[in-house]
This record gives sequence, structure tokens and C-alpha cells, in this order.
Amino acid sequence: VADYLRQLYPALDDKLILRSGGENWQGLRQLVLADSLLSEDFRAKMMSLLDDDVNVGTKKWRMQQWELYPYLYQRYYPSLRSALACILYTSEHREEVLYLLDVEGVSVADSMAQTVAGKDSLPRLAVDTWQETSKAVYLRSNLLCPLMHVGVEFPLGRAYSLGFDYAYPWLMRRPDHRNCFQMLAWSMEARYWWAADGSMLGHSLGLDLGVAYYDVERQFQGRQGELLSVAAVYRYAWPIFNERWHLHVGLSLGYVFSVAQPYDVFVSGGKAYRRAYTQRWQYLGPTECEIALVLPIKWRKVL
Repeated sequence: VADYLRQLYPALDDKLILRSGGENWQGLRQLVLADSLLSEDFRAKMMSLLDDDVNVGTKKWRMQQWELYPYLYQRYYPSLRSALACILYTSEHREEVLYLLDVEGVSVADSMAQTVAGKDSLPRLAVDTWQETSKAVYLRSNLLCPLMHVGVEFPLGRAYSLGFDYAYPWLMRRPDHRNCFQMLAWSMEARYWWAADGSMLGHSLGLDLGVAYYDVERQFQGRQGELLSVAAVYRYAWPIFNERWHLHVGLSLGYVFSVAQPYDVFVSGGKAYRRAYTQRWQYLGPTECEIALVLPIKWRKVL
């Protein structure tokens, strides 16, 4: 930053003051101790390196040889590297402020001088901070429903996220109309992450609201209907493939309400005939099991 300012304003060369805080090894130690995703073996290995009586260059070189160095670089370095620029500006000129008062039609002008900079006043302080911010979107698919489920999740701050899912397990529709399993489902999920560090990893608890259309048939007897569901979702997530992907494992427990239309198929391959009544049914218990592969899509910008 100093070199950039010197190029733009050569007259400031002798007025720039730089103060460096050095490398924040203590901050790195605190982050490693607080990271719940690190194994105890790696944490002990990291502490041993930080306590080792070797020069800084050797420590850096050893860390760069580790398989988890990309994880350390992406997760810790943005918070350990920061800069602050302060510009002090003072103005020594005096200016007059003219006040006009109108009292019952009579104009009264009162002039007074006000010192805007001097020994009894404070200079104006302008502070600019350069901060790198990152944005992310997480695309996911439940491997237990391969190629028939897609979801997207958006972080809301460092501890919360909001996700939307679409599932279409259009698995079976035999030509003889004997058996059938088809469903179209949409859901929205609000989630809290215990780590609260913006990584969307570790333990989490969410609330899921869903709607679906379905057609389920067995041995020429079936039901078509709509359902509403409310469920609590527990999920655990961890990074894989050098944190390029995440793996989620989760279980949902909730309540389902449905209105269905029973039907029958009397001739193999024939039409479905609805019965003259509808059925209402309710369910309380496990609603979904998930093993999901998640792709984080991240981008950065400088403010």
C-alpha cells in the first residue's frame, strides 16, 4: 500500500509512517487449538512445530510439506493477515459562518469566526480499511437418491444458512400399471451451525418445511396425493478432497400430513379408476436419511 501511495503522491514520501506487527504466530496457535475439525494427532503435531526452536523459514517450509497445508492456508490465513491505513489531515485556514435570523420581519445578521483547526481542536481522522470478503453457494445432491435430488444452500452470516431442495424420485412406472413409485418434492430448510465460523462444517441442526406430490401403487392398487411435512434435521459435515468438496450425513425426524385419492387398475396395462372417497393420513417419525455430496462454489472480492 505504501509503494502504491508513493507512486500516486511522491510528495508524501517523507510523510508515510509504516508500523509492522510481524507474523501472527500466536494467532495461528489460538486458531489451531479452537478448530474442532482437526484431529488430536494433527493438533499435537502443529503444537510441536510451533514450539520447536527453529527459525521461521524452517517452520513455514515444514508446514508447506503437510497434506493439510491447503486447509490451513484457506481457513486460517485470511484472518491472520490484515492491514490498516490511517490518513491524518489538518486544515489551518479560518472560515466565517454567517447566521441570518428573521424576527418579525426584521433581518439580523450576526457574523462569527470559528477556528476549524488549531491547538484547541482535533484534526479530522479518515480511516480506510482493506478487507477481503468471500461469498459462497453450496450445491448438493443426496447420494441415496442418485441423479434425482438437487439442492442449493446459502450462508447467512457465520452461523446460519438457508437451503432449497428439489427431489424427483420418478423411479417406477411399469407398462402393465401393476406397481408405481413417483414423487415430486420441494423443501426449504433453515439451519444453525454449531461451529459458527462460516465454514458450514461440523454439527448442525435445522428446521425443514416440505411439500410433495406422489403416486404410489402396489399390485394394481395405489394412491395419488399431496403431502405437507415439518421436520427437525440433524446433519454433520466434513471436508473431503482437500476441502474442495464436503460430505454431509443427516437424519430428519418430523410430522407428515397427506390427503390422497385411492385408485385401482382392473386390467393389466389398463386405466386407473379413482375410488369415490379420499383418504387422510398422518405420520410422525423419521422422514429422511441423507448422505449428500456438496460442492462449495466460492468467490472473493476486496472492499
